[in-house]
Amino acid sequence: MYYFIINPSSQTGNGKVLWNKLKAAIHQEGIPYKAFFTSRQHTGSYLAEKICDKDLGVKTIVVVGGDGTLNEVINGIPDFNHVILGYIPTGSGNDFSRGVGISRDPLKALHAILHPKSFHMIDCGTMQMGNEKSRRFLISSGMGYDASICHKALTSPLKTILNRFRLGKLTYILLAIKQLIKTAPFDASIEINGEKNIHRKQVLFLAAMNERFEGGGLLMAPNASDRDGLLSVCIVSGLSKTRVLFLMPLIFFGKHTLIKGVEIIPCRSMRVHASSIQYIHTDGEVPGASDCLLYTIDKQIVRILKSED
Repeated sequence: MYYFIINPSSQTGNGKVLWNKLKAAIHQEGIPYKAFFTSRQHTGSYLAEKICDKDLGVKTIVVVGGDGTLNEVINGIPDFNHVILGYIPTGSGNDFSRGVGISRDPLKALHAILHPKSFHMIDCGTMQMGNEKSRRFLISSGMGYDASICHKALTSPLKTILNRFRLGKLTYILLAIKQLIKTAPFDASIEINGEKNIHRKQVLFLAAMNERFEGGGLLMAPNASDRDGLLSVCIVSGLSKTRVLFLMPLIFFGKHTLIKGVEIIPCRSMRVHASSIQYIHTDGEVPGASDCLLYTIDKQIVRILKSED
């Protein structure tokens, strides 16, 4: 039995039309399935939790949506030991499919799920703000500038307008320039793996990467791996905003790491105390803001269906 969780609003409202095409292919295969539609924020988490509570045994949950829908679903799964995850990317960023190597052609992605040749066993990151409940992420979690861009993207009509013209990626580029002007840097005390302490002044942002890409194809952590038990934390500090503006195009090629003021720290855990409250994102979703957070690697491994390893 396959359990599909579909975001009908993905692809600028064409998610339901896309699902009808996928459904026809599933019927042709004669595969038993159940379909559930998200209706508002956090519905994905609720549906995943209900599916996991419904029956005993291992369940195959397939997400049809963007990176944000996928993030909601993984945060509703109580135990990854009892779940096999499939993903059909229909968002504007699609950084998870880019990092893992899942086809962005929906029918090809479906075929790989229905006829898998391998599991992709990957790590899952966790983020905890202060004393709040932790949230999982598969792609990245950021604090500061990149999270402020995500916050604006989620609340601005610009993304919806540009998505209609298949220009969704421009949303992040335009908002990146706007937020660069508005975002105030912060100082940070950082504890690495519970033992090493460092301090950074004028931090623009800090991003814990599980995959190499975020923000719709930005090669933020060129050497990141989702199977090494580590997060690759990118920290940008002590740079003028003019310098950062020059730095932006380099991120597409992963060459920003050559600039002084940009560092990537591989770690199992990182605790951050910021001098001011900052927006925080997980896979582009913004659960809130805080001046204190903890990044760790989840103890559970996620099994992703793929056509090949």
